[in-house]
Amino acid sequence: MTSVLETLTNQGWALIDGAGFTDGSDVDYRAVERIASRYGTASDRDGGQAIWPVTPRKSGSTDTFSVRAGEARFHTDAAYRAEPEQRFALFCVRPAEDGGASRLLQARKALSGLPGEMSALLRKPVWRWIPPATFGGEPDISRSVSREDGRIRWRVDNLDVDSALRSVATDFDEHLDSHPDAAEFVLGTDSVLICDNERVLHGRTWFSDPRRLILRVRLVIR
Repeated sequence: MTSVLETLTNQGWALIDGAGFTDGSDVDYRAVERIASRYGTASDRDGGQAIWPVTPRKSGSTDTFSVRAGEARFHTDAAYRAEPEQRFALFCVRPAEDGGASRLLQARKALSGLPGEMSALLRKPVWRWIPPATFGGEPDISRSVSREDGRIRWRVDNLDVDSALRSVATDFDEHLDSHPDAAEFVLGTDSVLICDNERVLHGRTWFSDPRRLILRVRLVIR
């Protein structure tokens, strides 16, 4: 049987069903910590807590993805930091009853077949992001979206760029959203998604269910 780490290395993400940390109501946080520790060291940099509840508690359209309902466009976590965490884990306590499916897209597929000018611009260190108000901190310097080694950082809603780059960003975002190779599935109760944050973009479909609860743990591996 292929191990979770092998699948994570080969595919960029892996699923664990029946992980044993919740019954959909109560949560065994020690089990969450134990499972997460197999795949990296938990980071509490954003929000001050390693286990971050992703659940609707704000209603503003400009609030960051993890504190509101609705859609999340394809992105990588902590694109606004100099060194984003290399992995993250999502622990599903309760899925939404009306959507909220996870979407995943490998960076190599996302970057393949782009117009030459767009591809070149994504490789230039001209992209800058503003940290969400929820997490705070000073904006990072400008970075490239894609790197020669296949790594990627991306998020469209908090970019701090001029109108020309904004237009490129909109086109790239639409390219990602409609990509035929995007995977889409609903995480069930007591399931875990482990994901490579440098080589896979992730997002979610629209939902409104206020009871949806996912626990996110960002993971450092070097």
